[in-house]
Amino acid sequence: MPDSHPLAPLIDAMQASLAAYLRLFADLPGIVLKEAKEVGWFVGAAGPPAREVLWTRFDEATCDAQIDSVLAEIGAHCRRLDWAVYRTCRPSDLGRRMEAKGMKPGSVTWMLADLRNIPTRSPPDPDFRIEFVTTADQMQVWWHVSAGGYQSTIENTKVYHDAYLNHPFGPDEDCVHYIGYWRDEPVTSATLLLAGGIAGLYAISTPPAYRRRGFASAITCAALDTARQRGYRHACLMSSPMGKSVYQQVGFNVQVNVPEYAWTKTN
Repeated sequence: MPDSHPLAPLIDAMQASLAAYLRLFADLPGIVLKEAKEVGWFVGAAGPPAREVLWTRFDEATCDAQIDSVLAEIGAHCRRLDWAVYRTCRPSDLGRRMEAKGMKPGSVTWMLADLRNIPTRSPPDPDFRIEFVTTADQMQVWWHVSAGGYQSTIENTKVYHDAYLNHPFGPDEDCVHYIGYWRDEPVTSATLLLAGGIAGLYAISTPPAYRRRGFASAITCAALDTARQRGYRHACLMSSPMGKSVYQQVGFNVQVNVPEYAWTKTN
């Protein structure tokens, strides 16, 4: 995608947002984050939140050797990862080179919203409310409802709880967490990160028993409203196929598919 393309600055911003988000986890045990001019990558030994190459700026003549070197280095920490190819990644045939090495092509779906065009939505239920996370006790509630939404164990999602507690959070911070309550029961959660010139939404989660009731849409809109009040014009998020229709309804009407290549260690 050329620099003159109207989406180019937003795609660069969403890439920067993801890098800023993963930095929240960098000081935790089992997490390795490498940020160099040529390549940036993140791996978590236990799995979440990602095992991913974030950017690549290799010389054309040495690219194949550099790919092998990165995979060997990452292979010391984990057995699989996804290698994203954003518009600024180099060389231009990076994807073809990775396919030639047996890496499987795919893509990750990002969605973008113009905060000036977000529709006004009524609360989904009179017994529903949204609160900012401002204390350690609330963060523990956030953690538990998020784990339920991802249908994961408390142990496997503790990395989010620990990372978020290590950084300032609250309605006036760059990192803002939300819990949605229905009849005082926590039923949905979300995180907003204001970084890279864009509002990034992460970890939007609703346990299965409370889905299709407008709770996820409501908490997404609350995060977007915070971003708009803080002076942001655009928001981004990574979407699963299940969440796509929800996000479209609240104004995420631009989809960007970023090529991604899956690698699995073979020995």
